[in-house]
Amino acid sequence: MKRLVAISLWLWSVGSTCFAGSVEFSAGNANVNFSLVGNNILQVTLTNNSLMTATSPSDVLTGVYFSTQQNLTPVMAYVNSVQNLLNCPNCTNASVDIGAEWAYQNAVSGVLPAGTVNLLGAADFGTFSLSDRFGTNNISGTDGVGGIDFGIVGSGNLSSALTGSPLVSRQAVFVFTTPYGFNTSAIGTVGFLYGYNHFGGGFYSLVDSEAPEPQTWALIGLGLGALGWIRRRKSV
Repeated sequence: MKRLVAISLWLWSVGSTCFAGSVEFSAGNANVNFSLVGNNILQVTLTNNSLMTATSPSDVLTGVYFSTQQNLTPVMAYVNSVQNLLNCPNCTNASVDIGAEWAYQNAVSGVLPAGTVNLLGAADFGTFSLSDRFGTNNISGTDGVGGIDFGIVGSGNLSSALTGSPLVSRQAVFVFTTPYGFNTSAIGTVGFLYGYNHFGGGFYSLVDSEAPEPQTWALIGLGLGALGWIRRRKSV
């Protein structure tokens, strides 16, 4: 019995990390990971995994939308290194802070799927204002979000059509504070935005199926297998 309780507690602790602490969604080449750090810090990592040459704005990942049961407060946005910034000759080590180039709203309505309340983007999408940005230190171009500037491309080459826009290579990270008791398992209705128009040819979204990640199924299988093994041992 003690062994059963010990294994059950271990499975609960591992499972809670997967269900409550971190969750991720993928569609096409886009991926977003939501991870709780400590009690009230949410880190959102947005990645473009494309290996193909980016040829047009529709290849640039410029946003993600998602639903939550509680509001978030934006804190900062950054890339890991200045080498992650493309077409930005004046960028320095201080430019890893891309907060002035991305914005967030937590009460978006009418332009996204029903139930969506959060929009995070580098493009304007017709909804952001200057006060929605993560920061105010403008890196390049017009002050504020807009176009595809500082959108995310994959690790492939860039065509000449995109060499005039400052871009992020592969990944950007966004930090929020959350209310007490925030749980990532409540995140849903996730989709990815490319390009810069809401209803034009430069925009489309890919909505994730929200099926559990493979590691989640592995943990469930491990738990059931362990419990079955213990029951068989008790019956011998």
